[in-house]
Amino acid sequence: MKANLLTKFLFAGAFLWAVAVPSLSVAADAAKPQYFELRVYTTKSEAQQQRIDAFWHDAAVPAYRRLGAGPVGVFTETEASATNHVYVLIAHDSLESMAAVPAKLAADAAYQKAGAGYLDAPKSDPAYVRIQSSVSVAFDAMHHLEVPVAPSADHPRVFELRTYWSHSEAKAINKVAMFNDGE
Repeated sequence: MKANLLTKFLFAGAFLWAVAVPSLSVAADAAKPQYFELRVYTTKSEAQQQRIDAFWHDAAVPAYRRLGAGPVGVFTETEASATNHVYVLIAHDSLESMAAVPAKLAADAAYQKAGAGYLDAPKSDPAYVRIQSSVSVAFDAMHHLEVPVAPSADHPRVFELRTYWSHSEAKAINKVAMFNDGE
């Protein structure tokens, strides 16, 4: 029997950096839920982690800002290690806007130039070992991602990713209802 997966995103303190990207379509319908893409990069070296971080900081986040997507957060694990994962969370106002991103990025000359070191990494020196991507929709109780107050040196942001498993679809629906009721 396959288990159903339910993921809840919480924001609380350690991070590489996070950026609130004001949507270009500020009049986005607050009643419509956002969609979230979570990318998880597996790395084998600090050089790969630095390449991913530079790519998102210098190329990807500015490009997503131009596309009206966001907020975007880039996080790593709290304990430093060459094999840490890098997590990227990107909010989109619709599935259509999310689906349009690859073609728009391919046509964005500034993105291509700023991200060349990552985008054109040779097979002998890849930018990462593996990338995994998943898509989720916001809960009814909270349609839009809210970025917490800017961190300080004493209180950095933490991205807490919780994954809930259930033994049936009915139990997964029940868990979502619990979150929507304020759990």
